[in-house]
This record gives sequence, structure tokens and C-alpha cells, in this order.
Amino acid sequence: MENPCTSGTGSWAAGDRSPSDHADRRAGAVYGLAFGDAWGFGVEFASYQRILNVYGKRGPDFPRLAAVTDDTQLSIAVARALDDTAGVGGLTPLRPAELRRRLLARFLDWLHDPDNNRAPGNACLTALYAVERLGVEFWADASVTNSKGCGTVMRAPWLGVDSRLTDAEVGDAAALQSVLTHGHATATVAAVVTARITRELFAGRLELADALDWAIDHVDGRPGVDVDVLGTVWEREGRSSAQDYLDVGWTEVAGALDRARAGLAPLRAQPWEFDPCQYGGDGWIAEEALATSLLIATAFADDPENGLRRAAATGGDSDSLAAVAGGMLGAGRGMVWPELWVDRLEPRYREELASIREA
Repeated sequence: MENPCTSGTGSWAAGDRSPSDHADRRAGAVYGLAFGDAWGFGVEFASYQRILNVYGKRGPDFPRLAAVTDDTQLSIAVARALDDTAGVGGLTPLRPAELRRRLLARFLDWLHDPDNNRAPGNACLTALYAVERLGVEFWADASVTNSKGCGTVMRAPWLGVDSRLTDAEVGDAAALQSVLTHGHATATVAAVVTARITRELFAGRLELADALDWAIDHVDGRPGVDVDVLGTVWEREGRSSAQDYLDVGWTEVAGALDRARAGLAPLRAQPWEFDPCQYGGDGWIAEEALATSLLIATAFADDPENGLRRAAATGGDSDSLAAVAGGMLGAGRGMVWPELWVDRLEPRYREELASIREA
């Protein structure tokens, strides 16, 4: 199929959606990610059997105090870095060096934030401490070699709902933010695919029920990524070229998505009878975070709230799985989340998210 994400360099095609619809979908994605993060946080390190024993098949209810973690915090950092870049010469055409500098500044702010005490990912911490020690110009040396943790994927959904970025730039920006912390090609490709799926949903070119199949077709086509955003990370990963590096990622992501597709019919038929992670993986690594969250979002295309519940009630990286699934569900369905949930967010993040949804 033709890949709209790599065709042309102009502004993104909005289909037949109205501006108000796009605003609704952006809000849905912004809050969906944060709500999923908060819902899964309390059971992030609980086994599936433990969740069943304590809460039953449907898992915990949405928390009375919705505390978010690094999934939301770093997504906010990415959103603010886009704003910072836009404020000094515009966001598009994408200027990799400027965006990279702004992202690292925001990530380093997060590194020392008092709220950065909610089980942050080791690769993110390691890379950012190295950047601080070496200097931002040595970011490629700081990126953690062979790391493909899910941090790159959890930071990607909101890129897809930023209408200042063209379709091609959505994927390139996802790759750029990925390699700042995680060196492995699969982390890069999984982030690119996450952002591109979210863009397709946001633009109204893709229905949630078809999202997993679309992703599989998209990955099989191995569409282009601007290799300039990768810096020298591919060399440090021991690859002969940037394309050789990316091919590793495309192959591993394709395998994870194929395994997830095997779970789609069973999950639709019996949504509460098994852990979706048994098909897509536990989500601690990038391709599994994409595969399992996308499996759930696709299966619950017509029931976003229960989709978020299902993603939180998993035995894997529950907050990241629910965050990514929530971003996709919101991009596809809009601001369908209960207003009560907004009120349950911590005041700091309630204000941050309200600002970002309006950007």
C-alpha cells in the first residue's frame, strides 16, 4: 500500500476531519496517555496472578489520586521541547540539531526534578547522567548501547498529534528522541511506528479496529527514516550503515507485531480471560510495548475506557502499556475519558496537560 507517512514533505493531510475534531483527538491522546500511566502505575511490578488474586479479572479501578510516572513526565518533556524549538525559528522543516538540543535540555530538567522518583527507566537515567558528564555534544556516546527499553515508545504518541510536524517529520522526530537515550535499532523503529500510527489515527486516515494490520503492513514496507537524525549511534551499535542498523529494528518489530496479531481474535472473543502480554510480550522492551499496547487498542477500538483498564490489568509493564494504548485510543476516539479523571490528577500535571492539549 502507499505509505502516506513518507510521501511528500509538506504539511500533513488532515483527511476530512474538522479542526475541532483534531483538537478533540489531540486532547484524547494527551489525557489517554496520562490516564493509562496513572492506572497502571499501582500494579506495574505486580504479576498477572497477583492482579487476579487482589482485584479479579478486570483489575483495579481507576485510582482516586491519579499519580503519573516517567511515562507522562517524559512525554511532557518532549512536548515542551517541541514548543521550545518552535519558538526559535519554527518547528518545521525539522532542524535535528536544534530539536536535539531542546530535548536534552528538557530531559536533563526532568533528571533532577523532585518528582523523578517513580521508578524511572534505567537506560534513560544512565544516558542522561552520561550527557551531563560528557556534554550535550557527545550525546551519541552517552546513548546506551544495545538498550531497547520501552522508554522510546512511551515518549512517542504525542508526536503523532502535533499538527506542526509533517507526516514524515513525525517519524523522524520519534527516531531522534529515541536515540538520545536508547541505542538499539529496535527501540528506534518501535518509536517511529508508534508515532506514525498515532498520526494516522489523529488524521482520520486509519480506524482503530484496523490499526494492528496497518502497522504490520507499514513495517513490512520498511519506509524511510531520515538517517541524519541518528547521528553516529548506528556505528556505535556495530552496524555497517544506518540502513543496516534500521533493518535490525524493522525485523524485530515485525516479529513482535506478528505475534500480537495471533492474539487479536482471542482477545476480542474473551477480553478478560487471559493476559494479553502472552501474545505481544510484557512491554519492558520497545517492540513488546508497541505490540501489546497496539493489540489492546485494536481489540478495544469501540470501548476505549475498558481498553485502558485491560492495558493496566496486565502482568507486564502495566503503566507503559496502558500509557501507549491510551495515547492510541485517544487519538482514534478523541476525548472520551471521564471528566472526573481529570480532577483526580495531581494539580501540577493537571495544569501541564491542560496546557499541552491546547497547543
